[in-house]
Parts: sequence; C-alpha cells; structure tokens
Amino acid sequence: MESRWTFKHKTNELGDLKLVSHESSFVAKGYSAVQSLSYSENYAPVASFITIRLLFAFTSISNFKVPQYNVSVVFIQSKIDSNHPPVYGECAEGYEDQRKYVYRLHSHLYGMKDSPQRWGQLFTSVFKDVGLTRLKSDECEALAAEFEVNCNVKFPMNAEGPVNWYLSVKYDHNPTTGAVSAHQHLYIDKILKKWGMEQCNPLPTPFPQKADDIVKEFAKPVANHNEKFVKEYKALVGSFLDLQLHTFLDIS
Repeated sequence: MESRWTFKHKTNELGDLKLVSHESSFVAKGYSAVQSLSYSENYAPVASFITIRLLFAFTSISNFKVPQYNVSVVFIQSKIDSNHPPVYGECAEGYEDQRKYVYRLHSHLYGMKDSPQRWGQLFTSVFKDVGLTRLKSDECEALAAEFEVNCNVKFPMNAEGPVNWYLSVKYDHNPTTGAVSAHQHLYIDKILKKWGMEQCNPLPTPFPQKADDIVKEFAKPVANHNEKFVKEYKALVGSFLDLQLHTFLDIS
C-alpha cells in the first residue's frame, strides 16, 4: 500500500492558529489498497447530528455540561488482527532506503479503508468493559459513569473540558439557564469569502414573498450549460447542505 505525509495547521473555533498548530501525519493512500488483501469490510457507523442535538437538549434541561475528550492518534490504537494476512506499506518519504524496504503494519493508519470500522469495534469493546450502555437508535452514542478513568486504561485520552468546538460547530453553554446554542459562523464566513459575498445583505429564512420572482428567474431552463458554472453551483449547494445538516435546518 502506498503512503504519504500530510501537513496542516490546526485552528480553534475563531479560526486562529492553536499554540501547537503544526501537525504532520504519516497516512496510507487508501485507494491503492486491494480488497481481501489489505482489508475485507470497511463499513463504520457515524454519529447522527440528530442524536447529538437531542443529547444537548436533555443535558440543558438539568443544566448539565457535556464533556469533550480527544483520543491521541485514534486509528493507531486499533491493532491489525494477527489472523489477518500481513499488510505492508510503502516507507515514509525521506527514509534513506525508501524504495528498498517496506513497513509491515501492526496498527491501522489514517487513510486505510477499514480504519474507521476497526476503531469503532475497539471502542465498542471498551463500551462493554467499562459498563457503557449503547443506544439502540444510534450505535455511536453511549451513556455511562466514570467514563474517563476507565477508558484511559485502554488508550491515551485527554479531557478538554465542556464541549466548545466539534466538527466545525461552535457550542455555547449558558451556565445560568443551561441552554446550549450551536452555530457555524466561521464556516459561513468561509463560504461567503469563497464566493465573493462578504458584503452581501442578510435576509430572513424562509425568504420573504417578494423574493419569489427572483427565484423564478433562476429556475428557468438554460439552453447552453456552462460546465464550470454547473460544477461550482453544485459545490455551493453542497456547502449549504452541510449547514442544513448541522445548524440551519430550515435553510432549504
């Protein structure tokens, strides 16, 4: 399996660089993996944002704070099954004899097709060991006490305090009322800047009735399609769908 280095700058919820902001990772090129040799299945459950919103709703009623944890190099924590055929990876760029040798992988890397599934299986086993109860409606969510103490025995996990920033969503907790608000201001500013709309005027949702005539003009069929325009339009709609999924449910 081929490999590569990735480099990125880590930012906080304001878009500013973190104190330790430079991150490098050695990852696998998953597209070069061969099914049945490098992996067998790659299905992995993903937490639903409907469940996450419901979780915050329940905790706000009793004014509880939702803690957030970070597992260091998460996929490496899941080991490759010893009964699985050996998986070999290309040596890292910069290694002296990169083309002469290969790595035999004992843990999963970012980029491997079955890494999310194997991590999910490991975390599920930890659920049971520490007494977590898995939700039937969402396989990625669980409830338990003494979570941090027990899980730290299995893999390194850092407590980051109450949830503040999660998957591009900023969460604000009101300590007096217990209310939790979520927004994506940084993501919205990024979209507006990308499409040259930083100075646009805001409008309420749904659109006022007078905007219907403008929308109808855009809905008219076009004889000659500009491929570049169509591609960019799809990208813009995809950006809005991400907002609809997380925080702006009525944006459609």
